[in-house]
Amino acid sequence: MAEEEEKESPVKSTAVVKYSAVYSPITYSRLQCNTDLKQPPSNWYSSYGESFGLQHVIAHSSSGFSSFQMAHMFPDCVGEVDVVSDAENIKKLLKIPYSSSPVSMVVHRVENTLLLDEFDLHSHLLNQSESDWEWMRKLFVEHFRQNMSRENMIVRKNATPNQQSLVSKFLHYSLPSEEEMKQQNTKDKETKQTKPLLAAKEWPCLPEPPAEKENPDPSSTRHKFARNVIWTFEDIQMLLGTDLPIFGGGTHPCLSLRLRDMNKPINVLTGIDYWLDNLMCNVPEVAMCYHLEGIVQKYELVKTEDLPDMENSKFSPKLIRDVAQNILSFLKSNATKAGHTYWLFKGKNEEVVKLYDLTSLCSEELVSTSRNPFTIPVAMLLYRVARNMKYSRVCYTSPGTIRMLLKNCLSLLSKQDYPQLVTSCHYMLADLYIPVTMDPARPNLDEKFQPEEDDLVEDKALCRPPPLTETLSERCKAALHHVSEGLQCLQYFPLNKEEEGADESKDSKRSAEPGPKFANPSDPIPMPFRVKKPPDNTDTAPADSAKSLLCKKEEEAMPTWAQVPAATDSKAWKSHLQMLLYKKACLVYAALAESSYDGGRYGDALKYIEAVLDCRTHTGLPYSGALASYLLGRAGDCCFKAVQDWTHVDIHNSALEHKINNLSSSESNGPSMYAKECGLIPKQLTSIKETMLSSLECYECALELASSDASRRNLWPRLGNIYNELGSMFMNEAGLACQKEPLELTQQEIRDLFVKAREFLGKGISAFHLVRDDANLALLHSNMGRLMRLLAHTNLTNEEAEERKHYNQALHHYTTALAVLASRKRNPLIWDTVTWELSTALYNLAVLSQEFAHYSSNRKMVNREDMEREVVDLLQKALKYCDIETASTRQVVYQYRAAIIHHRLASLYHNSCRQLDSSDTKRKLALFHYEKSVRLLTKLENTSDLLRVQLERIALAEFTGERANSTQNKIKALQSALSIANECEVTLKLIVVEKKEEREAKSSSSDPPTSSKSAPTPPLNSSANSKSVYSNSSVTNESRDRSSIALDPASSNESSESNPSESKSHHTDSNPEASDSNANPPESDTNNRESLVSLLEQRLQAILKQLTKLCWKNTSSPRLATLGEGYRGAYSKLLKKRVGGDLETHLCQVLADLKKL
Repeated sequence: MAEEEEKESPVKSTAVVKYSAVYSPITYSRLQCNTDLKQPPSNWYSSYGESFGLQHVIAHSSSGFSSFQMAHMFPDCVGEVDVVSDAENIKKLLKIPYSSSPVSMVVHRVENTLLLDEFDLHSHLLNQSESDWEWMRKLFVEHFRQNMSRENMIVRKNATPNQQSLVSKFLHYSLPSEEEMKQQNTKDKETKQTKPLLAAKEWPCLPEPPAEKENPDPSSTRHKFARNVIWTFEDIQMLLGTDLPIFGGGTHPCLSLRLRDMNKPINVLTGIDYWLDNLMCNVPEVAMCYHLEGIVQKYELVKTEDLPDMENSKFSPKLIRDVAQNILSFLKSNATKAGHTYWLFKGKNEEVVKLYDLTSLCSEELVSTSRNPFTIPVAMLLYRVARNMKYSRVCYTSPGTIRMLLKNCLSLLSKQDYPQLVTSCHYMLADLYIPVTMDPARPNLDEKFQPEEDDLVEDKALCRPPPLTETLSERCKAALHHVSEGLQCLQYFPLNKEEEGADESKDSKRSAEPGPKFANPSDPIPMPFRVKKPPDNTDTAPADSAKSLLCKKEEEAMPTWAQVPAATDSKAWKSHLQMLLYKKACLVYAALAESSYDGGRYGDALKYIEAVLDCRTHTGLPYSGALASYLLGRAGDCCFKAVQDWTHVDIHNSALEHKINNLSSSESNGPSMYAKECGLIPKQLTSIKETMLSSLECYECALELASSDASRRNLWPRLGNIYNELGSMFMNEAGLACQKEPLELTQQEIRDLFVKAREFLGKGISAFHLVRDDANLALLHSNMGRLMRLLAHTNLTNEEAEERKHYNQALHHYTTALAVLASRKRNPLIWDTVTWELSTALYNLAVLSQEFAHYSSNRKMVNREDMEREVVDLLQKALKYCDIETASTRQVVYQYRAAIIHHRLASLYHNSCRQLDSSDTKRKLALFHYEKSVRLLTKLENTSDLLRVQLERIALAEFTGERANSTQNKIKALQSALSIANECEVTLKLIVVEKKEEREAKSSSSDPPTSSKSAPTPPLNSSANSKSVYSNSSVTNESRDRSSIALDPASSNESSESNPSESKSHHTDSNPEASDSNANPPESDTNNRESLVSLLEQRLQAILKQLTKLCWKNTSSPRLATLGEGYRGAYSKLLKKRVGGDLETHLCQVLADLKKL
């Protein structure tokens, strides 16, 4: 039953050739019967057999510490496979259940891989002449000599030279002749399909570990295996070196040859040997050649899977599989410390396998006097594996593992003895935290670990290495630490052979020679963990396939590094590594600068930018204008943003005062090639103006150094923005200076401010024009228009013509801004801003042209009608840009502006009708605009302005009545005035509510009264760049308060344009929002409102009195007589004294009674 179960579930085994030093399986020559193998073949004395790996057949000499050799050859396998060893060592371990022979091996752990090597106690410890093994010899004498017999400790090989010689001759007989090999090679070349080599990715070249330090026993010869294979046995992966000769031919493309004595049956150990050799090389069968005293008798083919069932050599593959799994589990559970040396030992005829941690057993005295011969080779291997992983795809999935390997390497190496490797380790650690491929402006440092699957974890005691620090600042800090440590190692590089020799002679005279660092026995080095990958079955093939033994293509050469300095050229390596470290420092500081800039820490950012330039100098690389341009551009950004965040300027200055660690080594001192650029970066932010000028200097220098059109296109908008800010700043400064009385600045100083403002705004317009940034270009034209209006307002030259000239220039810039935008759809916000400014400028110019003749476009114009026509044209244009229909944040102010313009046009026509032209056309136009104004003001619930307009309408009706020729027309005109007065009832009720709320507000708090019924407060106009620090709209009082409100139609042109909820003295302001933003009516406005109500009462009394007289005079009409009585009653009621009531309420009652007539 047991045999059937084994056949039903055979062991799983696949092998893939990693590297082959011999020819692929070749056709073997089958020997004729009675061939005498004692006679050497013709090719036996030549080196012909070495091409097929037969040089190791005569006597399998020890491969030495070949696991280190293979690990260095294939560093990509370290961490991926479970074991690296000579195939003979693995066979010894797997034969333990069937063998009584002793086993002695040393075990080392590198990441998740075990390195197994045979350890011959006789050759390494009992040979007194070898001083290199003094540490091991003392350790064994101290701990093991007394507890073990000499026979158990000595591992010897049974020498059978005659038998091995016979096997060698047999294999040489089986080789094809040289002519046959040439023909086969020709066919292979004709049928072989070559693959193009892939271009290797360029990585920084780093020093190679010294070859003489890679092997723990430098005196041993380097064993070259015939092939290195990846053997997967069940779930165990091993990198093995094997010398098994492989042949093929005819219907048997892949087989191994064995020579057997017919008088000696195959024993179990031999059968296991054959079986394991075939499994390790994926050979499906074995050809056994039987002989009698060297005379060939016959051949027998046996399949690999049948070897366990051969007579006299039966064994259990399942048992061997269990042994393999148990030994691997045992070793991985106990050999856990990197850098420690373990001894795996089984004595002769013993059944127990023991594992000793030799490093932990050694005493402190032994550590100080001797050195572990395995320490440096393990460190070299850790370095090579880490370097290989660092510059492969594994770097992106296992950065924590690479860091652990490098730190373990550093713990074993002395920087005095191995400065190149220690410096390289620090560089790779810094590159782990801040990769060379990282973009400082867009760092993407997310780690992508493979998913952790419990079913793939073999050792639960092992833990995943801690991930890299998550935050960018912590990563940068760690990277700078390793850069600094690496730079400190540069002092230990020997400059030349003479100095190196002198140092060695001095060291030899010292009493205590510093040796390599050893692992602390009581302090385990944590081992990194990586999820074990399931075996890749893509390379498996049927056992009888011709391609079952997969070899690496010749075109796919082993990975190599770029051209590097010679290992002995210490000066070149020192310069190269110094350059790499300073380049890394540049990248780290650049990342910190970008991170600080994004986080609003502008003082830190400026400091890090200067550090980048300083480190760049020490790299030894040529001057880079592109880098300087980029950094100066960012420095300009920092200064600009610091101005916008000026409330925290103390924090930014404190950061600038805090000095960063100086990475400059003593050997890298010298003048900085970036001294000019560093001089442009401010060391303190003293004032807003100075900081903005520093920003401008950085931008301008960056533009000069820019090496590409893309860089220049990126800088021009930033320059345009700073030009706009500086122009707005000087414009505001000049405007404020003009408002102060007495003037604090001279006129020349103010004029200079205007010149600077105009210069910077003009440069800003040119900058945005170059990059075709229409939105900002429109804003700059709008700000230039504002500047022109301010120049017209101040008029420092006292030349009247200059004022109109500046206004024309302002209108030109506003219309240019609208032309640039083309339509509101492209940018509604800027379009609304510019149209508002243009409407304001046109309105102000209309008012000034009406009041002052020198503002007219034609100063010789004396005809009042022509001047009136020009004013009307300006007002109509201003009205055109008031978009009262589109819902927006400015809709309210647009409606109010339109109402005021209609009021002014109505007043203009009204005044013209009274003084110049009494034609019905002017009167109708006046009525039309009055009605438009009333509708808009009623919608806005602006009581003061609405009363004023209604009173002017009443005045126009009264004037019409006065000019009437008949009594009937006069009565009709006065009734029209009375009808307008009746419309004021709603307004009066609003005033009553407002006064009530004002009284309640006064009683509840001391704040000035507010009107809840007034129109919403218009938003502040950000007519300049939305990024602006300053309000670019500080021009005020352009009309210099030259006009005041007048209810007399003859002077009613001076209507107010203030807040829609107010009515104050007239301001033709270039920044209407400066006055529109006040939602609280002052006391003067309250008094003005009361005077308007009182005036309404007076006009109502006059109208009722006139109507009463006119109706009584016309006695022929009973209806008029009745109306006369009603008017008389209303007049009488109006004249009665109010007791305890508001005038507004009294007027509402009178108007209500009049509606009944």
